[in-house]
Amino acid sequence: AESRPRAASAHAHVGSHAGPPGTMSETNWRSMQSERSARMSTWRDTMMGRSMSRISQISKGTGVTGMSSSQTSGQSVIRGRTRSVTLRDSEFDLKTEGERRILFEEHAVDVVPHSLNSQHGLQPNRIRTAKFTPLTWLPCSLYHQFRRIANVYFLCIALLVCFPWSPKRWQSKVFPFVGVLLWTALKDLYEDRRRMIDDKKENSRTSKRFDPSTKSFTAVPWEDLFVGDVLFIPREEAFPADLLLLRSATGDSAFISTVALDGESALKERKAPLNCHKALEISVSPTDICKADRQTDEEKAMHVLFAIHVRRARFKLAPPEAALWSLKGTMALAQAGEGTAACPVSEHNLLPRGCVLRNTDWILGVVAFVGEETKARLNSTKADAKFSQMQTALNNSVWGLLACLIFVCLYSATMSVLTSDEDVNICCSDDSWLIMFFKFCITYYHVVPLSLYVCFEMLKLMLGYQVNVDEQMRDPLSGEMALARTTDLIELGQISFVFSDKTGTLTANEMIFAKCCVAGRDFGNFKPDAEQHTSESPGVTAVKAILTKSDAEAEQVRWFFTCLAICHSLQVEAPIAAAGEPAPAKDAPVVYTGMSPDEVALAEGARSVGVAFECRQSNKETEKKEVVFRGLSGQQVATLLYEFEFNSDRKRMSVLVRLGGQVHLITKGADNIMEKLLAEPLGEELQILNSFAKEGLRTLIVASRRVEEDEFNKWQDKYTAACNTMDNSRDEKMAAVVNEMETSLHLCGITAVEDRLQDMVPEAIETLKAAGVRLWVLTGDKTETAVDIARSCRLFTNDTTLAFATGAADEEKALEILREAKNTLSKATLSGLVLDGLTIHFAMGCEAGEQLIYELGMNSRSCVCTRLSPKQKRELVHLVRRRSPSTVTLSIGDGANDVPMLEGAHVGIGIRGKEGAQAVQVSDVAISQFRFLVPLLLCHGRKAYRRIAVFLLFYLYKNVALAMGDVVWMHQNGYDGGIAFAEYLSVNYNIFFTSWHVLFVLAFDECVSDKVSVQYPELYQVGPSRQLFNARVFVKWMAFAVFHGCGAWLIPNLAFGGTDYSKTEPNDFWLSSCVSFVVIVLITCGKLLLAAESPWKPTATISTAVALLCLVVILILLGHTSIGNSMQPNMDSLPEKFFTRSGVFGLIMAAPAALLIPDCTEKAVGFFLWPSTLQTVRNKIWEEDAQVSVIAGVGQQMSTAVP
Repeated sequence: AESRPRAASAHAHVGSHAGPPGTMSETNWRSMQSERSARMSTWRDTMMGRSMSRISQISKGTGVTGMSSSQTSGQSVIRGRTRSVTLRDSEFDLKTEGERRILFEEHAVDVVPHSLNSQHGLQPNRIRTAKFTPLTWLPCSLYHQFRRIANVYFLCIALLVCFPWSPKRWQSKVFPFVGVLLWTALKDLYEDRRRMIDDKKENSRTSKRFDPSTKSFTAVPWEDLFVGDVLFIPREEAFPADLLLLRSATGDSAFISTVALDGESALKERKAPLNCHKALEISVSPTDICKADRQTDEEKAMHVLFAIHVRRARFKLAPPEAALWSLKGTMALAQAGEGTAACPVSEHNLLPRGCVLRNTDWILGVVAFVGEETKARLNSTKADAKFSQMQTALNNSVWGLLACLIFVCLYSATMSVLTSDEDVNICCSDDSWLIMFFKFCITYYHVVPLSLYVCFEMLKLMLGYQVNVDEQMRDPLSGEMALARTTDLIELGQISFVFSDKTGTLTANEMIFAKCCVAGRDFGNFKPDAEQHTSESPGVTAVKAILTKSDAEAEQVRWFFTCLAICHSLQVEAPIAAAGEPAPAKDAPVVYTGMSPDEVALAEGARSVGVAFECRQSNKETEKKEVVFRGLSGQQVATLLYEFEFNSDRKRMSVLVRLGGQVHLITKGADNIMEKLLAEPLGEELQILNSFAKEGLRTLIVASRRVEEDEFNKWQDKYTAACNTMDNSRDEKMAAVVNEMETSLHLCGITAVEDRLQDMVPEAIETLKAAGVRLWVLTGDKTETAVDIARSCRLFTNDTTLAFATGAADEEKALEILREAKNTLSKATLSGLVLDGLTIHFAMGCEAGEQLIYELGMNSRSCVCTRLSPKQKRELVHLVRRRSPSTVTLSIGDGANDVPMLEGAHVGIGIRGKEGAQAVQVSDVAISQFRFLVPLLLCHGRKAYRRIAVFLLFYLYKNVALAMGDVVWMHQNGYDGGIAFAEYLSVNYNIFFTSWHVLFVLAFDECVSDKVSVQYPELYQVGPSRQLFNARVFVKWMAFAVFHGCGAWLIPNLAFGGTDYSKTEPNDFWLSSCVSFVVIVLITCGKLLLAAESPWKPTATISTAVALLCLVVILILLGHTSIGNSMQPNMDSLPEKFFTRSGVFGLIMAAPAALLIPDCTEKAVGFFLWPSTLQTVRNKIWEEDAQVSVIAGVGQQMSTAVP
C-alpha cells in the first residue's frame, strides 16, 4: 500500500472515489477506507475460498493460479455472486512460439499458454544438470565411450578373442577391456552423482510464494514454482526463477548482484515497470499512513499485490532469449472503459535466476520464466571443446600404426594361406584366410595399447595440478593462485602468437583522473605531486581558483564538472576499514562503486574540485530516480529521466535529466564517436586531445545540450512506442530513437584518465619476445594512446621501425595503406605494426586484404590494433588460424569484451580483473597478472610439451617393441598364428611394468630450473618449432622399437629356445619367451631413463625400481602358485630356471645393455656434434658454475695465505 493519498481508481465496481484528498472530509475518508478494507477482505476471502490444489489446477491444463477449474471458463465467484471475467481474444493470441501472457484478474492469475505450467512432470522450475538416471547411466556412458574409435577397435578384438580359434584366451582381453569401460563408467557416475546432489540442493531451496489459502506468503521449494506465481524475496536471498519486479521496499527500484550470472561484481539497479506504480494509485487516509508504518514487510507486499490484481495487470512477454540482458515485453492495466495503457517491459525490470537481492530490504516479483527458460539455464551450455594439435598428432600416429597393423595382418594371413599344404580357403574354416587374418589381429592388437588414453589423461591431470600449486603465480594481494580450468595444457608450450587486451590486462585498470580540458584550456596535472609534498595537485588548485569567479569561463568549468557528477551509473557505499585499521571517521568521503573504473575516476575528479556526487534516491511523489550532488552553491538534485548505458557498439553513455526546471542531455564517450555528434567540430581542443593520447591517457569527450519540453515530450512518445515493440526490431528501433536525441551536442570538455601498467609488464613482454613469440595488442582505445602504452611496456622500442596502416576510408584505400606498410617493414630488421579498426574492417572484406594483414603480422614481431570491437578481435585470431593452421595462438584478457577473442584462440587465458569474471569463466587458465604468463609459458608450457612428447613417443615405442616378438615368431613358426609371449605377461605389460611408473618419471622430469627457463627464453622455441614430436622423431623412435623388439626376441630364442611350440607345456620355447619378455621390459625402462632429462631423481629411480619389482612378483605368481598355474600353465616353474639354468641370468643382464648401445651412441653423438639449444644452455651454466668454483677456490687460498 502507498504511504500517502493517491488518486482514486477508475474502477466503478470497487467503489473508489475520484478527486484529490483535500476535497473530502475525514468522514468521507474513513468511509472510503472502510469500503477499501472490505474489498481487501473480500479479495483475501475469495482467494482463500475459491483456491484449489495447484497440482489439480495445472493437471487439468487451466494455467490459472488461485482459481478452481470451474472458474477458468470465464466465470469467477465473488461472495456467492457470479459475474463474467472478460478476457479479450488478443490476450490469448500468441504470435510466436514461446511468447506468453501473465494476466492478473481480481481473484486469480491466468497464464497463457496453459502448457507453460504443465511441463516436466508439473515441476517446470525443476533444474536438472545430471546426465544420467539410474536406468540410462550405463547405456549413455558406454555410448559416449564408443564414440572414440580406439574403443571400437578394442571392442572388435574383445569379440574376436571369444571365438574358439582365438590364439589367446578371452579372459585376458575381455576382462581388462571391461574393466576400463567400467572404470570410466563409474567415473562418469561419480561425477554425475555430484551433479545430482547439487541439483537436489538447488531444487530444495525455498522462497516465499503468496498462498491464498493462508492469506500469507509461504515457503515452497524452488522446484514447485510456476509461471505467474507472486514471490516475496527478502534481502540477501537469491531469485528462484526469472522474475519481473513489481515493487520493492524502496519503491520501484532494487539492487541485485549478478556475480553468479555474468561475474560482474558491481551491483545493478532494476526497476519495476511504470504501470506498477500506476496500479498503486489508490487513495489512503492519514490514518492508513500511520498503520503502514506498523505493517510488516509481507503485509505491505500483500497490499501491493491487491492493487495489481484490482488493476488487472497484463504482462505480454516475448519468447525467452539466451542474451543475458535482453527482454522484450509490455505491461498494461485493464481499466474499465479505457482499454489498455501499455508500458515497456525490458531487461531493466528483470531479476534473473541465481542473482541475489542486495541493499534492498525486500521485493515483490512475479515469475516470468522458469526452469530451462531462465537466463542462467539458457547460458549454461558448455563451450565447444578445443582439440590440441598434439592430440591430432597422436591420433595421426595411432592411425598410422593401425594401418601398419592391418598391412602386417594382411601379409601374414596371405602368407599363411599360400604356405599351407591345403587348398586356398578364403572363409569359414579355421585355417581360412579370413580366420587367419582375425588371428593375427588378435596377436598384434597390443600395438595400440588399451591404457594409452587413460594414462595420457592422468599425465595431463598431474601437469594441471602443478600449475595450480605453483607459488610463482600467486597474486601477492589476493593470494589467489593460477587455476588450470582444463587439463589440456600441451599447447602452452607451442605458442607462436599472443593476442592481448590492453586495459586491465597490460594495465592495472586502476584509473586516476589525470587531466582535463575545458574551453580550450588544459588545467594541468590532477595527480598529487609527491615531490612537492602538497595535498592538492596543480590541476585541482587551478580549477578551484576559477570556480571562485563568476565569469563565463567559471560557468563552463562548473557545468563540466557538474556533468561528471551526474552522468554515470555509480553507487555510493560507506567507507569500510581494512583489517587491523581504525574505523573511518564519520565525515569520511563515501566510496564510489560501479562497473567502470573510468566512471569512478571521473566522479572522484569532480569531487576533488568541490562538485561531489553524494547519493541516488527515489522521489516518492514522481517515483523517479534522483542524483544528489553537492556543488559550490550547496546540495542540488537532478531528476534522472532516462539513462542510456555504455556498450561496445555505442561507445558512449547518455542521461536525460531535469535540473533547475530544465531538461538536459549529457553524453560522454569515445572521441571518434562523439566528434560526429557535436554541433561544431573540435578546434584547438583537438590538439590537446591528441597530446593527452600521446601521454598514454584514456580520453573521453563530454558534451551536452538543453532539450525543450515539446521536443522531449514528442521524443518520449516515440521512445515509448519503440520500447513496446515485441519483435526483433525492438533494439534497432530504440537505438534509432536514442540516436535522434544524441545530436547537435555542445562540447563541455575533455577528460584524460591514467591507467598505470601492471607490475613487471615490460619485463614480461621483453621475455616473451625473446622467446620468439609474436605479441599483438588488441584494444578499443585511440591509436595514440595504444602506441604510447606499447612504448611504455616495451612492445615497441626506440629501435623499432613502425608501419602505420590506419585511417582507411574504403577497401581500396585500406589495401593501399597495407601495401605501403608492407614495403616499410620489408626493409626493417626490427619492425612493428599499427592497425586500426576501420582499416581492418575494410581489409577483411576481401581475400587480398586478409592476406596482407597476415603477411604484415608475420613480418613484424609486435603489433598494436586499435579501435577494435570484440567481434574484430576474434576475426583477427581466426585470420591467423586460417592462414597458418599449424600456428598455435593464445589470447589473454580480463573483460566481457575479450570473451570472443579467448574462445577463438587455441588457448584462452583469463585475468582476474575488475571487469567481472566472464573472461575467467571461458578461459582455459585463470591468472591474476599478465606477468604470470611468463612462468606459465616458459616453465609449465615448455615442460608440458616436452613431457607429453616423450610420453607419447615412449608409449607407442614400447608396444611396437613388444609386438616385434610376435612378428619375428610369425616367420619362425610358418605363419601359424601362434603368440610369442604368455598372455598374462602381455596383459600386465601395459598395466604394471611399463605404464604407471611412466607418469612419475615424466610428470616430475626437469631439464633446467624455472629460473634458468626464464633467464634463457630461447629454450621455449623447442615447442613452436615442433622439435620433439614430428615425423622424423617418430620414425626414429619406431626404428629403435623394431630393433629392440627383434633383438630382444632373437637373442634368447636362438641361444636356448627353439620352435617347439606348445600352448600348455612349459618347454624351452616358453623359457626363452619369458627371458625375451624380461629383456624387453628392461630395455624399455632403460630407454625411458635415457629419454628423461633428470633420470636420477627419486621419482624416476624409485618408480622404475617398483615397476621392476612388480615384474618379479608377477613372474613368481604365474610360475610358482596354483592360481598362476591355472591361469598360465605354460609358465609353470619357469622363473626359477632364470637362476638354475646356465647363462640365462647373464643373458638377461647383458642383452639390454648391448641393445641400448645404439641409443647411447646416438645421444652422445648428438651431445658433441649437434648440441641442442638446451644442451648449449646447460654447457653455459656448467662453465659459469666452474668459473665461480675456481674463483671461490682461489679466493679461499689467498685468504689462508694471508698471515
